[in-house]
Amino acid sequence: MNLHLDRRCLIRLIIFAIAIPAVLVTYLCMNYARAVSAENALESSYLKNISNLSAYLENLDNALTKTMYCGTATAFGKMTATVWREAGFAKDALASLPLSELNLENSYKLLSQVGDYAVSLNKTVSQGQDLSQEQIDQLYTLKDYTQSMRSEIILIEDQIRTGAISLKKVSNAVSDASGQETLTLDDSAEEMEESLSDYPTLIYDGPFSDHINSSTPRMTKDQPEISKEQALEKAAAITGLSTEELADQGDTAGHLPCYNFGNGDVSVAITKQGGYLHYLMNSRIPQGSAISAQDAVAIGAEWLTKQGYDSMQDSYYEINGNRITVNYAYAQNGSILCYPDLIKLTIALDNGEVLEAEASGYLVNHQQRLELTPSLSAQQAAESLSSLLTVENSRLAVIPTSAQKEVFCWEFSCTSPQEEQVLVYINAQTGAEEQILVVYTDENGTLTM
Repeated sequence: MNLHLDRRCLIRLIIFAIAIPAVLVTYLCMNYARAVSAENALESSYLKNISNLSAYLENLDNALTKTMYCGTATAFGKMTATVWREAGFAKDALASLPLSELNLENSYKLLSQVGDYAVSLNKTVSQGQDLSQEQIDQLYTLKDYTQSMRSEIILIEDQIRTGAISLKKVSNAVSDASGQETLTLDDSAEEMEESLSDYPTLIYDGPFSDHINSSTPRMTKDQPEISKEQALEKAAAITGLSTEELADQGDTAGHLPCYNFGNGDVSVAITKQGGYLHYLMNSRIPQGSAISAQDAVAIGAEWLTKQGYDSMQDSYYEINGNRITVNYAYAQNGSILCYPDLIKLTIALDNGEVLEAEASGYLVNHQQRLELTPSLSAQQAAESLSSLLTVENSRLAVIPTSAQKEVFCWEFSCTSPQEEQVLVYINAQTGAEEQILVVYTDENGTLTM
């Protein structure tokens, strides 16, 4: 009997010993299959974004061509709006690519300036002026560089489809099955960035103008320099990581010298003068949308206060995937919105984490403006508005203009006969119409053109 039981136990043990590895192998295979499926889906999404970027650049090129041949102010206005829109789409598509820690300053600058320059030209044409030869030449230059960028993107797309470029988010080269090194997306994007290195300086009436971006920052110019150790402490407090977890990523020169730190997907820059946050980047991809846009906007405002940026008020936002990008501007005296003092935050909609922060506008422009008393009342300023517009509300605002200047305005939020929302900025001292923006609102956010 005991022998029979021992034999039965032995058989069970053998079966059990065989079953465990089988179950384990099955589990590992299933997990691997899921991982492969998820990776393929992610790579497919990235490839789609690259294809979209190529299409947006093609549309942008076509719109720039048509802009130069418009015969009326109305047609010119419509076409410059198309240029602005396609440039914005291209920027969003570029931002969605899995690029590690590359500084694509030239690429973003080109796309920003293409759209903004078109808007500035429309202002000239709408006032009855013809484009100068210099302005026409600049349009041709923008078109040339846009074509160059598109050529690089087309090449990258082809190389991805043929397997010559890996979409894996790594900085170093990877090898294929044969052991041959393949390029990464980072490598190719870096080549594109270098091809735009001689992109010329444009001086024009717009917030992305080079002469504004290169201005001496008001926030840092008179501040003492902090040590790298002090900057590291600030970076740790901002990211929630310990000082031991953050690696030194070198210093940045230029008009905003910074100490740079990072850990994997997280990078943060702290200004040497004053120890202010310049930018934060976290490449984590949010999984789903668990919080509303309104909640995310409130989370962003609270986060800014915690970082020492007080009296910031949200203006416009845009949702891309499971991320929301919000513009916050400084509100002087709690009510006068100062648009040049801009901070952009990107917030994850799955858990409310602040993934990105960019404070250049604030650091360059922020100041306590002393003379913000309007000569005109809102009612008096409204006399400059089109009779087709119905005023919904008004407030005082400071808006940027060329040559590092600002204009103190009444901001009128209006409704057109077609139910369009229109923002009109009337000079609070002279009554001159300074700027008109059409507001577009949908489930993805609020944008202006």
